[in-house]
Amino acid sequence: PDQFDQIYQIIEGQLPNDEKNFFEIRKQVWEYTFGNERSFNDIRADIIQQIESK
Repeated sequence: PDQFDQIYQIIEGQLPNDEKNFFEIRKQVWEYTFGNERSFNDIRADIIQQIESK
């Protein structure tokens, strides 16, 4: 709270280190959210398998 008036300067000072500090966690979040990239044919085969198993 006592540095609120300097928030933009603080953010600006941290930007050069942003990628270094947060690259790994962003990568983990991306992988958790979207998973591994898959081909259309793999996705199609999984959908067909699910339909046929019901």
